[in-house]
Amino acid sequence: MSLETWPGGAFYGYSELSVGNTYTLENGFGTTPFGTNVPMIPPSLIPDLDFNMPYRAFVATGGEHWSFQIGRDRLSWGAGQTGNLMVSDSFKYHTMARVTTFSDWFKYTFVTSFFPHPSQYI
Repeated sequence: MSLETWPGGAFYGYSELSVGNTYTLENGFGTTPFGTNVPMIPPSLIPDLDFNMPYRAFVATGGEHWSFQIGRDRLSWGAGQTGNLMVSDSFKYHTMARVTTFSDWFKYTFVTSFFPHPSQYI
């Protein structure tokens, strides 16, 4: 389910929600004859719910020669023949902030992506 909003001429918001099971625990795919990705239908359990959502949600604003975006979105930078050189789009999302300034001949983008500390991994 997607939600887009334009509260003003220079502001934009986007959110994409999905609910499903992660199957990162012992009740994964193939452990039962009949499985589902619908939450709370047996054999699914509450710990199997994916609470790391939304995968894409950000707000953005901009002007004639600049833009600013903060939130979660996919990043892809440095596309090549066999993959990306700098930032891969293989992650579901990057928690990030991006500032871009541009003209007809030049574009500069500064991106910072925030990753959780390894002690927060499940």
